[in-house]
Amino acid sequence: MTISSADRVLLTEEKRSTTLFVAQSNLQLLSQLQREGYSDDDLKKIAAAYDLALQLFTGYFRGNGKSFIAHLVGTASILASVQAPIEVVAAGLLHAAYIWGNFGTGQSGKDKAKCHRIRAVAGWEVESYITNYDAIEWNPQAIALLNQTLDQLHSRDRTWC
Repeated sequence: MTISSADRVLLTEEKRSTTLFVAQSNLQLLSQLQREGYSDDDLKKIAAAYDLALQLFTGYFRGNGKSFIAHLVGTASILASVQAPIEVVAAGLLHAAYIWGNFGTGQSGKDKAKCHRIRAVAGWEVESYITNYDAIEWNPQAIALLNQTLDQLHSRDRTWC
């Protein structure tokens, strides 16, 4: 079977319409948020969270060679694509702060100073999402249990798990 050039265009257009764009930079993320109808205040919150992420993750790379910042932006982008509240999007941008973020202490994990720093920039609700993320054990058994017990979670947590 031969595919005509017109069919190729249709297939390409169909593929584009079903492909999720995932931002990898702050400019792509801010542009996406604007397109998706987030407010100017929302964009300012994301810009502040991104500035903190830059401070905490500059020079960090994932195993695939991408910068950790690109991973964090991509996480926030996916959350924005499902119209998550801006606090959830900001938490996506900072979700690994307690695990991998460089707060200048030489130690990972949550402490009062780190908590206060995140709250000062992003707010209490964003920090609470990060704390909840940090508490999850990311292994197959824990993920399966989380999936089985979604209906038992508080509605706020269940909506974005």
